[in-house]
Amino acid sequence: MASIDLAWPGGLAAFLAGFMLARALYFKREAAAPSPQRPLSAGEAARLDAEIRAAGKVDAIRLYRRATGAGLKDAMAAVQARAGQLGIRLR
Repeated sequence: MASIDLAWPGGLAAFLAGFMLARALYFKREAAAPSPQRPLSAGEAARLDAEIRAAGKVDAIRLYRRATGAGLKDAMAAVQARAGQLGIRLR
């Protein structure tokens, strides 16, 4: 295993320069823009309701995400809200 020779003044400087560069590059990354969501079609909404009624929370979330392009958090909230509208309590 290679070690850094910190006794050598250039070694410490090289380590710090590399560390600072890596940190700057890491924090410079921009978050990916969320993909635009589209509304559910009537057929997709009916399939979503059927999944919710069958207590298939995971499958309902998966269906919602595929159909709309929503993120996980948004899909979970939408499925929970729809289940509430249908009077169904999901776990």
